[in-house]
Amino acid sequence: MTGLVVLAVDDEPPALDELAFLLRADPRVAEVRTAVDAVTALQQLEAAPVDAVFLDIRMPGLSGLELARVLARFAAPPAVVFVTAHEGAAVDAFALRAVDYLLKPVRSDRLADALDRISSSPTTSCSFSEVTPGRPGARRRAAARGLVTATRRGGSFTVRSGAHPGPGAPAGP
Repeated sequence: MTGLVVLAVDDEPPALDELAFLLRADPRVAEVRTAVDAVTALQQLEAAPVDAVFLDIRMPGLSGLELARVLARFAAPPAVVFVTAHEGAAVDAFALRAVDYLLKPVRSDRLADALDRISSSPTTSCSFSEVTPGRPGARRRAAARGLVTATRRGGSFTVRSGAHPGPGAPAGP
């Protein structure tokens, strides 16, 4: 393995900077990308695959849990580690097959444990190109206040960022 490529997602810049600093300090991590919200994270994942995503749970717009549900639909989803100040979502996080659940402030030994889990499992990367394209006429639903629209029919799935057209409005392209 040449090193993990990870994406850290947190809407609080000091917490994001600290997490990125700790991740960069670990020799197993080759590259750290950052995003301040779920939509930016999805745009980054569209541009290039990652091995793991470190997600805050409570963010404006699409929450970390909602983003993890989208990532789980990828043909080859990245490992997900939740990083939060809130203990209450652990059951939901592990139901989404999270690799780990870290409480803020993140301790370097707990982060090392999470990286051990990621490193010891088969490495998978994700990209939007691996997501099965949607089909015309598929049922649409807005995920998290319209920031991401998911189109789904059977095994097909497409994710688009942007405003949801709302009830009764044309679905768009």
